Amino acid sequence: SKCLAPLETSAMLWYFGSSGGLCDPVPGHERYEFEVSSRRIKASGMELRVLATSLEDGGARWWTENDWSIVQGAEASGSISPIVWPQNVDGSWYIDGGFIANTPLLRALQEGVRDILVIMLSPLTPPNVRNATKQRKESTFGLNIMAFELDVFVYRYFVAVELSTACRNFTHARIRGFVPHGDVGGIMDFDKWHINRMRELGRLMAGNGSVDLCEQFQHRHPHGHRTPKEPAPEPLRPTEAPAALAAAAPQAAPVALRAPVLAAAVREA
Repeated sequence: SKCLAPLETSAMLWYFGSSGGLCDPVPGHERYEFEVSSRRIKASGMELRVLATSLEDGGARWWTENDWSIVQGAEASGSISPIVWPQNVDGSWYIDGGFIANTPLLRALQEGVRDILVIMLSPLTPPNVRNATKQRKESTFGLNIMAFELDVFVYRYFVAVELSTACRNFTHARIRGFVPHGDVGGIMDFDKWHINRMRELGRLMAGNGSVDLCEQFQHRHPHGHRTPKEPAPEPLRPTEAPAALAAAAPQAAPVALRAPVLAAAVREA
């Protein structure tokens, strides 16, 4: 968040005009690449799916645990425009995959998974800007509005497309999630205090147990009921492989997916 300091305003504007984002992601990428290895990902036994949005055709680019550029793919997936620069991977430019599917629930189901655990980063309620009048006096108000716009887009897509389609068409799937009861933080809350707070909220959320997301969806959207459109799958085969974030490994039980909002996509990178 150093790049958002008042003294960095001129640099931010120059970066935005010439590089497509306010903040230079290179320092974060260097730290991330020091900590994360594509070789260790491939050798972990965990299947992984990472999504970014192509600037060239607006399409989806998926990386798997077998792609040697998956670390750069993860950086591209966290390139939240227009905060940080787009990422060039294998000669093509990408931004955050959340513009296509922030929670790739349907991707997991289409690959054969029938036991899914979604890690929600926000409540299953529409986003809002709290205390907007008070926030107008703060230097981050513009960023908060931008984050709100992204959150609304991601929330509506997740509920109206991903979750509703999954609950309607994959009636025999088990789709559960850990859902926070309140806001977990803003899109630029990278500091140590907020990260520790998110960890505590995560422990509290896990202690409360997971909920059936389709039941939650039906409660809030009674007309979006499930209809029997899919035959019952064969029993899940036991696996010792760890669950994969934003992944879809056929017959893996369970698979964990991250969900809206964009806020925590790269906080700890």
